[in-house]
Formats: sequence, structure tokens, C-alpha cells
Amino acid sequence: MNKDFFIINGYPLDTQQKNAIVNASKYSLIVAGAGSGKTLTMIGKIKYLLEIKHTNPEEILCISFTNES
Repeated sequence: MNKDFFIINGYPLDTQQKNAIVNASKYSLIVAGAGSGKTLTMIGKIKYLLEIKHTNPEEILCISFTNES
């Protein structure tokens, strides 16, 4: 993966976000404070699953409690 993979909507991801994205766990729970990049991390994880892991989109469930995401 090139470094541009970890730029989401023009924002570079930090090390913790990158680790959350490439984590091989079957399930992910992202909990962090306001403005910390949770939505970008979720978008990055979905991008990773689709483009790198070739996951069927029907196998992805993403739940968020914000209007933005």
C-alpha cells in the first residue's frame, strides 16, 4: 500500500488510525473524543476492506451516530 492510501478526503491519517484500519479483527469498534477522526477512520476501514481485502460490500455493516458520517 502506498502512503496515499492513508489520505482520506484530503486528510492524512495518524498512526493510531492506520493501525485501526489494517487491524485483522473480524469486528471493529471505534471510540474516541470529538474531532479525533473517527469518521475518517471508518471511511478508511471500509476503503481498505473493499480495495485491499476485496470484501463483498454486502458483508460490511457500518453504524454511526452522527449526521456527518
